[in-house]
Amino acid sequence: ARQRSRTRHHMPKRMDSNPDTVDAKKSKVTGNPRQEKPYQDFEFVLGLLRETLHANNRDDLVAMIPGLKAPPDSERLRPEQFTKEIVQLYSLVFHLITMCEENGAVQARRHAEDESICAISGLWGQHLQAMKGAGFTSKQVAKLLPEIYVEP
Repeated sequence: ARQRSRTRHHMPKRMDSNPDTVDAKKSKVTGNPRQEKPYQDFEFVLGLLRETLHANNRDDLVAMIPGLKAPPDSERLRPEQFTKEIVQLYSLVFHLITMCEENGAVQARRHAEDESICAISGLWGQHLQAMKGAGFTSKQVAKLLPEIYVEP
């Protein structure tokens, strides 16, 4: 059975940057500010992780947080340096970047849907536009809708 720590953990109080704003400057990674958003969010979340670890007197782990850029060979961890805590830290960081990338993908899809409902393959808008292009009237489409079976 795992014992729980009885020490109180502190969360950072600082929230001075907003991860929902996309910087219009040229992106560091992709050159496209919209594509850069997940990486800006990731850096923001990593900053919060650093603050949380620091507030809980875990500066030893703060120094081990990996980033987007590969460290020079001289700073890379050797296999014998990977403790259980560092492996857990890396696992957490990988989860965080996955969440940021998934959030970025959802936001990009919403943006594309806002631009045109026909922009995303598989949505109703694309199929309805194809039917309109094939000469179907709105009455013909309405008559066909009850016969459509949609599989999730």
